[in-house]
Amino acid sequence: MNKPLVSIITPTFNYGEFIEDTLLSVQMQNYPYIEHIVVDGGSTDNTISILKKYESRYNLKWVSEPDKGVADAANKGLKMAKGEIIGWLWSDDVYLYKTTVSEAVEFLCNYPNVDVVYGNLVIFNKYGIISRIQIFPKFSYKLLLRRCCIGQSAAFWRRKYNQSYGLDKSLQLAIDYAFWLKLAKSHSFMHVNKLWAGDRNHDRRKTVTQIKKLQEEKEKVSSNNQKIAQNIFVKYWDKFTIGIPSRILGLLYFRKLKKSQKNFTVNLKFDNWYSFTYKQLFKKNHEI
Repeated sequence: MNKPLVSIITPTFNYGEFIEDTLLSVQMQNYPYIEHIVVDGGSTDNTISILKKYESRYNLKWVSEPDKGVADAANKGLKMAKGEIIGWLWSDDVYLYKTTVSEAVEFLCNYPNVDVVYGNLVIFNKYGIISRIQIFPKFSYKLLLRRCCIGQSAAFWRRKYNQSYGLDKSLQLAIDYAFWLKLAKSHSFMHVNKLWAGDRNHDRRKTVTQIKKLQEEKEKVSSNNQKIAQNIFVKYWDKFTIGIPSRILGLLYFRKLKKSQKNFTVNLKFDNWYSFTYKQLFKKNHEI
């Protein structure tokens, strides 16, 4: 069976302090048919020199020109992409293991009726210290209408060549949530209970520093369902049936994750057990 080409799209702008980890995590993938497309918005830091450093090491394509933000850059990357399977990987995030892409491809090939697969992820800080393990629930469209329950860096979708899907350029923060909602109207999703990616929380990440605006945009994109989303009972029901169990499951993953540290694509570290436990159980997703 012919193996499909996977296009990984990375928008970036002045993220030179983080992007090398992103590039390395893609270069380390054991799946041989990957094109990595980086769309830079005209960075003035060391981003370009890092891209030049890696462009001969694997199938990396990049362009640097002014754009209108993350969504615009990602859409440019989508137009450049030739892959049958697409993944978004922002320039401060990473694929956790070298098997991430190959596992995603395997699931999509084994389940031809599934259009989007997504795994779990770890959350780590600026210094590469893991603070949370995020276990996502089984996919439910009704749940997606209420909250974004998909980790963008741990998701891959099957590209339909007769259709065109892009990110909403009117949004700055909830662009991935709007994208999943659009796809979920006519495409099937499947959660894969594997750790696939890592999201970096830091003081330059807009979804960390502009949490109020992020919430406003999420409400905007789910405006047809705001009454459901704002129902107090539903919020607490989600918290006790999904949120708390997810945090406890993440805690149970800690020792297993630590044992697999040698297999990480990049150098991520662990806090002590007590500090991790506190953050896993009580810290909010956007907190550093």
